[in-house]
Amino acid sequence: MTCALDVDRLFFSYENFKLQDINMQLHQGEQKAMVGLNGSGKTTLFKLMLGLLEPLSGDTHVFERRVTNESLWEIRQDIGFLFQNPDDQLFAPTVWEDIAFGPRNQGLSEHEVEERVREALDIVKMSGYADRPVNQMSHGQAKRVALAGIVAMRPRILFLDEPTIGLDPQSRRVVWDFLKKLNFTSFSVLSTGGSQQSSD
Repeated sequence: MTCALDVDRLFFSYENFKLQDINMQLHQGEQKAMVGLNGSGKTTLFKLMLGLLEPLSGDTHVFERRVTNESLWEIRQDIGFLFQNPDDQLFAPTVWEDIAFGPRNQGLSEHEVEERVREALDIVKMSGYADRPVNQMSHGQAKRVALAGIVAMRPRILFLDEPTIGLDPQSRRVVWDFLKKLNFTSFSVLSTGGSQQSSD
């Protein structure tokens, strides 16, 4: 089985916080969840694996490519990251433009961009919201749009940070149905979970 993500002896610390000797593997098509108390470092670990933070020691490899400043752009094409708060992720005037941003940035034709946006909206059950301003949605709707933006880029790995926190029952069901369908694809999924929203 292909190793999608390999974390080897990762170490990071600041002030009174420390992550030490973190080892993890995520294989292609596999789903794993990291569960821990708020402030235990789940979000920080995501940022380290994405290259948003630099570890003091240890390595992360994505499909056998080491995460470095030189490899970040290429590696981030393979990883989609869903933030805890969709307000940190959505920025375009409308739902359609926000979801289209990623595929356009990948250099796809407008025809391909349109197909991907429509497909992603359908997957998260938001097809009727394409022209809606992103600042006029509920928290649950915004999170589903943020997920659609990731899906439209077709990454091979998904990092989902507290994917259902603060969601209404309908939005939670959409997210879980989406994740169940991924069991039958080549996506690899790493998600976090906790009892409350984390700010670590």
